[in-house]
Amino acid sequence: DAALLAGVSEDILCFSRSFEDLTCFWDEEETTTGMCHFYYWYSRDVPTACVVSTWPRGAGGKRHVCVFPSQDVRLFTQLHLRVLDATTNHTKYWRELSVEAVQCCPASSTGMPCSTTLNSSEQHPGDPSIQSTVSTHTARAASPALGQRLVQANTWVVLQDLQPGMRYHIQVRSKPDGTSMDGVWGPWSQAVAAETPHSS
Repeated sequence: DAALLAGVSEDILCFSRSFEDLTCFWDEEETTTGMCHFYYWYSRDVPTACVVSTWPRGAGGKRHVCVFPSQDVRLFTQLHLRVLDATTNHTKYWRELSVEAVQCCPASSTGMPCSTTLNSSEQHPGDPSIQSTVSTHTARAASPALGQRLVQANTWVVLQDLQPGMRYHIQVRSKPDGTSMDGVWGPWSQAVAAETPHSS
């Protein structure tokens, strides 16, 4: 699951599989010395120290991991994270987040990283188009000569301007729209193949 967060630009990385669990971690190089303490708290709460596990990483680095107790995973309230240098008591890393907007990586995801974003302005002349409004759902239709990624805010997708007698491969993916919960794009579905009728 941690590997799926490779493209996220935060010092402290976090993910949840079910919104009832939370794991946060940070990486350090081999040259880093000294102990660190990891604290977390929700707004108006007293900071809680997490028992951190340390694991070796490739190239001699270390990964420090905090697995939150389930009773300390709360939605819709600001979570504050701090990594303190144990010697100087100075903050090394900090982050603020809401658990419902944490990168969420289902255990079955093996494809795109959680941080994958979509460039909805990517259009090519002559490609099939989708009526689009809000970046909530996206579909990709590809033929041997065409490729397209467009976005729309529905649970259905309309592909327009398809060529007659052409075979297309279609994939979809989705993300929360940010109204009640926010998040990132999920993995692409398996491609399904469909051929348009030969008559226009």
